[in-house]
Amino acid sequence: VLNYIKFLELAKNGDRDAEEKYEWIMIELFDQMVRNYSGGEMLEYWRRNPMPQEEFVIQRVGSEVKNVLKHIRQNNNITSKKECNKYSEQEIGAFRLSGEIHQWMYDEYSLSKLLAECGFCNISRCNADQSSINGFNDYFLDIEPDSSVRKPDSLFMEGIKA
Repeated sequence: VLNYIKFLELAKNGDRDAEEKYEWIMIELFDQMVRNYSGGEMLEYWRRNPMPQEEFVIQRVGSEVKNVLKHIRQNNNITSKKECNKYSEQEIGAFRLSGEIHQWMYDEYSLSKLLAECGFCNISRCNADQSSINGFNDYFLDIEPDSSVRKPDSLFMEGIKA
């Protein structure tokens, strides 16, 4: 949200770099909640070649976008979902219930509160490679084998079920 406000203010003053970052931040904040087809506007943005602010997007999204960019650029004949026919209400409904859509956007405060209400204690924000679970990083849930963060734009929190 802080990046959104920062880039919004700079973009309103004509900063071209900020305008491009603002566009990405808007997609990053909302697309996963409002899309009606797989990949949504996020994938459409990644299809641009050259993609505006590519290094900024990679920094924020990590290996997920790197893998998709590699696939897109090796298979440039892939048809965009946006270019396909309109989806029926039933298809949109089935997609929105498929698990790809985020139903809520949490921050550290709201997620801590929810975890506490669900019976967790010792709740804390942590990094992708931090956990009280022995050998956690061996599972590669939030980091890649090279120790890079899989999704750097994620919020990582941990608690213990009381």
